[in-house]
Amino acid sequence: MWHDGATMLLFLLLGCTDAPAPEPASAWTACPDPMCRHEILAQSWQTEPDVVLASLPGLDPIEQQTLVQFLLTSHPQQQPTICGALPADSPGGQHCARIKARPHLTQSKNRQVTAFTPRPGGGPSRNILLPPRAEPASWLRREKIALGECGKDTTCVTEKASNTALEGDLETAGTICRSGVSSLEETYWECLFETAEVIARTKRSSQWAQAVTLCVATQSFVHGCLHHTLTLAMPDIPPADGFSAADIEAARQAAADFSAAVGGGELGGLYADRMWASWTWQAYFHADEITGQLAAVLPEAAQPHIRLAAAYRMLESRTDWSVSLDALSTDLQSTLARQTPPESDGKTHRPTSRKRPDFWPEDQAHEDTIPAIYCTGDSRRATDPDPSIDRMLAILEASGRLKNSSPPADFFARVIQDTAAPEVVRWTAARILSAQDRSAAAALSVPDATPLIAGRLRK
Repeated sequence: MWHDGATMLLFLLLGCTDAPAPEPASAWTACPDPMCRHEILAQSWQTEPDVVLASLPGLDPIEQQTLVQFLLTSHPQQQPTICGALPADSPGGQHCARIKARPHLTQSKNRQVTAFTPRPGGGPSRNILLPPRAEPASWLRREKIALGECGKDTTCVTEKASNTALEGDLETAGTICRSGVSSLEETYWECLFETAEVIARTKRSSQWAQAVTLCVATQSFVHGCLHHTLTLAMPDIPPADGFSAADIEAARQAAADFSAAVGGGELGGLYADRMWASWTWQAYFHADEITGQLAAVLPEAAQPHIRLAAAYRMLESRTDWSVSLDALSTDLQSTLARQTPPESDGKTHRPTSRKRPDFWPEDQAHEDTIPAIYCTGDSRRATDPDPSIDRMLAILEASGRLKNSSPPADFFARVIQDTAAPEVVRWTAARILSAQDRSAAAALSVPDATPLIAGRLRK
């Protein structure tokens, strides 16, 4: 009997070794509360992302939104995976839809905010609008107030803050945002951002200074806030061949308002420049006939932008790029010399903001001495006080942005190798060619290249 019992025990023990080992417990699913999940989210996303995603729809709405925001901020490149796993009508899915419409929400709260410092050559140092200051706003109160019916409904909170701001009480509006959003700083900044948008959309440029005050308090969202609210605050834009005196006066006043909102001076000039870059680009976009009538009624600050916008429209259907840059410059001069009286039918367009190519996002060595202006509204280009040189720069920048009839690399190469062309013109051609065809730029032989030009052609 003992023998038979021992044999049976041994058999059972051996049989147990063939059974599959139990699955290790999931640290994520073992978490008992939101605090635990928040603490291990980063690690769990690395080790068991499928488990994390599967659990999100079942979490409390506020926690779900908070965790989705953390994941999108930490892993913006995985946005399709994260958002694709969430039901569209869930709090997380709705937050994803909001992120797609407002991409700045995925920017890290640690993103560096750069305040304005003058540039040696003048003009913007980057394609973004720089705030007049970068430190936290001192006017914001830190205490919280009861919001009654709003609770944690962010839509209700933002509406309440916006209505308060429209009455002129920015301090209370900021406190409402502080009191009615989740613990995420980004959600608080977004409330301020949306409140600034309401002011810009409602009051336009006359009260845009209030929008700036709110934008400066949005920390890492500040650049996007300034850019977006400036667009909302701009006046309606007429076509370049169909404007009225009232249209021109509204544009001039808006440029003055934008400058004054940030204290005027050199920084104020940059904000006005940003407006003119966008306003003229869209005015010529909506025009049927390309003339220089607009140049006759706008200030000097708008002239380089008129050249760029008119050059783009002049070149957008060109197929023959064997022509010289000098010849194209002469054509542009003739186009702008035409002074056909505008025939306004009263139609205008709301300003839009679209991302366009930027061939000069930042200065390389010694490029900060080159005069710069905004280009089309959200990029930069070089400029020159000599209209003949600036026309060449405008043509090069416009040709590089063409969608359907862009010039071949040879067009830019001929300009780069033209020893008679001004250095800034050759450098601009080198910069654009390098951005569009790096191998062609690196292979180009330019024995007399200056350090500026060589810097853009180098591999």
